Amino acid sequence: MQSSNRDSDARKVAPKAQNHHRESEPDDGWIFRQHAAFCSIFSDEKRLRIMWFLRDGEKRVSEIAEHLGVTAQNTSQHLRLMRSKGALSCRREGQAAYYRIANEKFVRGAQLVREGVLEELRRKGRKADAKP
Repeated sequence: MQSSNRDSDARKVAPKAQNHHRESEPDDGWIFRQHAAFCSIFSDEKRLRIMWFLRDGEKRVSEIAEHLGVTAQNTSQHLRLMRSKGALSCRREGQAAYYRIANEKFVRGAQLVREGVLEELRRKGRKADAKP
């Protein structure tokens, strides 16, 4: 009778996930930490707006600031953070700094999250502009 209980218990335990790493991929812990650090830049509405604004191509800091309705200094702080995390690239032309998205997959990822959020809001019967 005891062996049947063990068999029953064994079925309740989920099997270990198989490790599907390629030899060239970093270990899970490291890449998850990098992923989390990268995603932290999107925890701010202004930085999300910057990413959305830059999806059409590079822009000067002054253009981004005007679009956001904030100072160039405030905008530059956000841009520096986004650049330090690898989301944006920058080039200088004289005094002007031009920012662009470093990898188009970042925009596609943001787009997918946005679409998922909108779908869930609709599923719950809420409008995108409605407050919780």
